[in-house]
Amino acid sequence: MPASTVDAVQAMLTPAVAISAVGLLLLTVSNRYSATINRVRLLNDERRRLRVAQAQQAVPSTAEQPRLESVLRQTRALLERMRCLRNAVLCLHLAVGMFVLTSVGIGVQLATDSALLRIAATTTFLGGMLVVLLGVTFAAIDLRRSYRVVELDAQSDG
Repeated sequence: MPASTVDAVQAMLTPAVAISAVGLLLLTVSNRYSATINRVRLLNDERRRLRVAQAQQAVPSTAEQPRLESVLRQTRALLERMRCLRNAVLCLHLAVGMFVLTSVGIGVQLATDSALLRIAATTTFLGGMLVVLLGVTFAAIDLRRSYRVVELDAQSDG
């Protein structure tokens, strides 16, 4: 058990460093998630316009068909990215929650001198770190997939 109040406060604030770091990761991943959602919405609007244009033509034009197929491929690829990003955001939010619980657990443990709470706080902190690793892994998978979406868009123009 820490010898002084200062030691107690330092022990409780140690997870705050992890919360700050995860907050920065969360900001980055949330921005990527938002941009991906917006891109899917734009592609869906384009898909609707292309289908309306095809339906209004007396003789179906094949000029829009390659672009429509490209839009559908890109949308599918972006939806895969969105699943990874959603998982990353959820993991990082969970990690922040676990780090907050760790701080609370440390504070209560210091007040009660409970060995069980010490173990729980340590376990919660380690669990939070594992969830951060999982979130970062999902974000890395998304990063890899993002290149594929750009390739699909470039191929449709080529």
